[in-house]
Amino acid sequence: MVKNVLVVDSDAQFTEDFGLKLTGRGYLVKCDPSAAKGLTSLRDYQADIIFVDFGLPDLNMPKFLSRLRYSESARLRTIPTIAIGSELTDNIILEAYRRGADYVMEKPLQDKFLFAILDYLIGDLTAEEREVLETLI
Repeated sequence: MVKNVLVVDSDAQFTEDFGLKLTGRGYLVKCDPSAAKGLTSLRDYQADIIFVDFGLPDLNMPKFLSRLRYSESARLRTIPTIAIGSELTDNIILEAYRRGADYVMEKPLQDKFLFAILDYLIGDLTAEEREVLETLI
């Protein structure tokens, strides 16, 4: 089954490259350059997972995550979300988890871990496959 990915990141080069990488693996990808556009897209786009950058220009990542996790929509509250960014500090990582991120990844994203996390969070895996992935992530 094809999975829908929403990428919310203001870095056009990153979203283009990342979108191509995900599309090449069979994902349907929508990229938005701001939190406002990402939140608007979620009204209609049935994302199975969201990648959100720490450095959004209009709304920081913790506030974006809070809007998802405290949304009136049960669907939005439960979409797995991966916070991404460069030069992450322990405090930033902790804040992402406190606000509801399911996982945090530092750019540049390593393919091995990226696709392991995607499989773990939204893949159609058996219990044994899930256990194997837990040793990687």
